[in-house]
Amino acid sequence: MSDKTQTGAAAVSINNISFKYDSCDNCRCSNIINDLSFDLNPGSSVAVLGANGAGKSTLLLLMAGYLKPSSGKIFLNGEDISLLSTAERSSLISYCAQNIEAAFNFSAYEIIALGRAPHLNYFGALGEKDRVIIEKAAAALEIEPLLDRPFNLLSGGERKRVMLARAMAQDAPIAIFDEPEAHLDIRHQMQFFNYINSAVSEHKKLCIFSVHNPELAVKYSSEAVIFYETRGCAISGATNEIVNESNLKRIYGVDFEKAVTAGGRTILTPDLSALS
Repeated sequence: MSDKTQTGAAAVSINNISFKYDSCDNCRCSNIINDLSFDLNPGSSVAVLGANGAGKSTLLLLMAGYLKPSSGKIFLNGEDISLLSTAERSSLISYCAQNIEAAFNFSAYEIIALGRAPHLNYFGALGEKDRVIIEKAAAALEIEPLLDRPFNLLSGGERKRVMLARAMAQDAPIAIFDEPEAHLDIRHQMQFFNYINSAVSEHKKLCIFSVHNPELAVKYSSEAVIFYETRGCAISGATNEIVNESNLKRIYGVDFEKAVTAGGRTILTPDLSALS
């Protein structure tokens, strides 16, 4: 996780960042993120794990540039993210939020097309290349039949797939997804994570996603960031080293059992009997 690219700069470099929301300035709340540092490089998939309220979404918003650290700095390809314009950030990072909202009643196609905005000319007209990319993203998540339908009339799972397709169509070198599996059935979860595999292995993108299911982290990520039960405390490292039974117990407060299938797949199963 600490290795640099050939240019000497990691795709994302987190340097001793801490964060507390402004609403906490006059109270005794501790930092949501406390003195966190790590580097992430192209061609990596990174899972962010932690209990509810641990700071996963906050970290993703910081890396996407929507929040500014209370202290420390975040660099994108060696550039201080706080000094980049919105257009510059959009050309480097796509971000898909956990919550699904649309202020206007756009069609599903129009929502996905918004992902192409950083690549359009002054007049904002879609070109043939843009339309091909939009159609490819829609096909990857099987939403072609939905493209002409009003976004706000789609089901929760359908809206989530449209928003994921928008992020995919943005085609940024760094893609950030907050709980991408939420609202998706098993088939569409697999489709999305297959996209992650392809984006990382074939196109050398850096894909970062928060997730609650440790098996998804083990199967689809090479690196991980884990938020412990102590507020603001997190560690980072190779998934196969830090996503283990002891760390998962610290996150969720339940025991986990590890098994390896005949095919070599690692399975981490929570012991739910402890909750009864």
